Amino acid sequence: MIDEEVPEEFKEPEVGPETEPEVSPEKGPEVGLDAGEDNADLEAEVLFQVAHYREEYKAPASLADIAFEIAETDPEIHEMMMDAVKEGTPIVGPVLKRLVDQGLIMETEFGGYITTPDGDEMVKGSEENLGNTYESEKHKGQPEDTAGYDIESAAEGESGESEKEPEKVETSGVPFP
Repeated sequence: MIDEEVPEEFKEPEVGPETEPEVSPEKGPEVGLDAGEDNADLEAEVLFQVAHYREEYKAPASLADIAFEIAETDPEIHEMMMDAVKEGTPIVGPVLKRLVDQGLIMETEFGGYITTPDGDEMVKGSEENLGNTYESEKHKGQPEDTAGYDIESAAEGESGESEKEPEKVETSGVPFP
């Protein structure tokens, strides 16, 4: 018989009325910090937004992308944002390609662009403030100006500056803050 050839530790224990183990009611896995209904709804929405963003834009969604989609409820603002993306993409796309070809920026393995060391030198060596958009004027043409914005605090819903210095991670030979 096959049971005789199986070592004792690998045999399933016999279960009968006297040896039946106590079984607690089935519980679903708790999700998130509080696992409350609101938190589960929010997690479902974030999951949807990440999946939808990837389908729509063929790129990973950033924290800012997801936060905007979840927090902004005004349909007019959404339409204005989508219109700005549609109008800006044909203008910016070819410029991004030229800057990549010149070695001033590079596309990351996850999508998105970062400056190369040559690009950083060009920005720092500029005698005048770069750019004339709202964002460049807000930071006075200085890319390193974060104006007190801390992404970790923003993710937690707080404002202000972080007390600890962000850890620098090096990936594919390109330093990331």
